[in-house]
Amino acid sequence: MKENNNQALRIFNRGEGAKHNVYPNVKDYTSDLFNEKDWRKLYSKYSTDTINKYWKNEDFPTYKFVEGNRRQLFTNVFYEKYPLLKDVENVIVLSEPMYYKNKKYIMFLFAIDNYVYSSKPQIVVIMKREGNKWVLVEKIGDYSCSGCL
Repeated sequence: MKENNNQALRIFNRGEGAKHNVYPNVKDYTSDLFNEKDWRKLYSKYSTDTINKYWKNEDFPTYKFVEGNRRQLFTNVFYEKYPLLKDVENVIVLSEPMYYKNKKYIMFLFAIDNYVYSSKPQIVVIMKREGNKWVLVEKIGDYSCSGCL
């Protein structure tokens, strides 16, 4: 199952909801790519999407996909359903890519979960198309996680 885009929106905005707050006398860690007008478009397009979406094996042919929800990983229910995966240590979690600034950029949530729930902080990855490739522009750490990027 794709991770909900609201996590990526929250991290990119540095806060919950549509309003972008910048507090006086506090260092502002907002991305230089943040633009209020583009943010409003991004938020209105992706924040209300409540349909569960799933990755397909064709999306990442070299990885093994199993049906499930992030909250079910590494639980007894998960291991009973997928006994051959009992030795899997890490699972990559991705949201669906969201287009930003008139499709100039894409952004998505990326995390690696393991049996202690999360081995690395979740981040928002921002990429830009250059020729036929997507190139990394920025990684934004989760502000609610102490010691994150």
